[in-house]
Amino acid sequence: MSSQYEPLIQQALTEAKRGNKRGAKKILAQIIKQESQNARVWYLLSQVVENEEQAIYCLQRVLRIQPDNAQAKERLERLSKHGFTTPTAAAETQKGIAPKRSKRTNSKVFLPWVIGFLIVCLLCVCGVVGMAGVSRFVTAPPPQLSNETGISQVIDQPTLELAPAAAAPKPTEVPPPTPTSSLAPTDTLLPSLTPMPTGQSLSDLGNPPTCIPPNARFEIGFVTRVIDGDTIEVEIDGQNYTVRYIGMDTPETKKPGEPVQYFGPEADAKNRELVEGKKVVLVKDVSETDRFDRLLRYVFVGNLHGAFVNYELVKQGFAKAKSYPPDKACNSYFQQAQQAAQQAALGIWKPTPIPSITPIMQLPARGGGAPCDCSGPDLNCTGDFKTQAQAQACFNYCKSLGLGDIFGLDKDGDGRACEDLP
Repeated sequence: MSSQYEPLIQQALTEAKRGNKRGAKKILAQIIKQESQNARVWYLLSQVVENEEQAIYCLQRVLRIQPDNAQAKERLERLSKHGFTTPTAAAETQKGIAPKRSKRTNSKVFLPWVIGFLIVCLLCVCGVVGMAGVSRFVTAPPPQLSNETGISQVIDQPTLELAPAAAAPKPTEVPPPTPTSSLAPTDTLLPSLTPMPTGQSLSDLGNPPTCIPPNARFEIGFVTRVIDGDTIEVEIDGQNYTVRYIGMDTPETKKPGEPVQYFGPEADAKNRELVEGKKVVLVKDVSETDRFDRLLRYVFVGNLHGAFVNYELVKQGFAKAKSYPPDKACNSYFQQAQQAAQQAALGIWKPTPIPSITPIMQLPARGGGAPCDCSGPDLNCTGDFKTQAQAQACFNYCKSLGLGDIFGLDKDGDGRACEDLP
């Protein structure tokens, strides 16, 4: 694959992670127009097209370029069970064999085809002079298959300009395909994570808590942003990932449509104090990501001798222990930390202060020039005031006593009471 397309591929992966599959599809389709023998791009395109029929076509293109690509074969077999094609038909397409036709032949249809064939042969003989044009046709990319309807629409859509702009490579310059797949060992659009250093195990970074297996997989990165009390962004080998802490939950501060929860800002601040701008070790349990494509990890600052962030937030009362199966290796460890925080009344476990009850102000009774009695009964615009001026005087009087619009006379909040009255 030409290195000039790698930035565009990374951009497409980023768009897909954000949920913008349409944008990712446009970028990948433009690369295919420039480099039609790129198996990796065909595979990624199969994950962002509109329907399974188009995905099957993309996977068949992968297998035409890399016949031994086990990942594409497995995914094609899964899609084939949905009825768009069969494993046999997919294998035949992969080998360049046309699907078998019925043995029945209508003789009335066969004769016109024979005559047409003879006419075509005659035209070919007469067109020897145009062999240069014919040679250009022969070197053109192979014609689209019958199930390509919609893929051509994908490729023809306008998209981002390639940078740097480059002409399509000549067929003779395309390197021969290699049998080794360049795809990551997963069919998700998440890029591969940095592999664990050769010869290095988790125990080389210190002694992990007993709840974490010493052979657990891990990555090392740097925290670039703290999102809230239990979510951060980490740079791993030049790529940013969103990481959600396993086994605990802090009060919400940024959830759309919900108010900031009690002790949420304090949990955010504590998380920032622990990890912001620091090197961290991310340890996997069972799951790679959650349903929001966030990495699920236990987080240690610096090395395994540093702060165990998930545990510290629970222990200090900034988070609650919470089980998220199947990632529950440290559940009992976190439960013990929560019990200690509850006994010490730390953080969210502090007794909620009971607000003191302010005595009701003794309001002056109506009289002595007061426009209304602000202590009640309830007054309204339709039956208690004859003019807007009367209502306004009552409204202003009650506000002067510190009671605000106690009767709801100013419906639109513009400072004018009972605006419908004369």
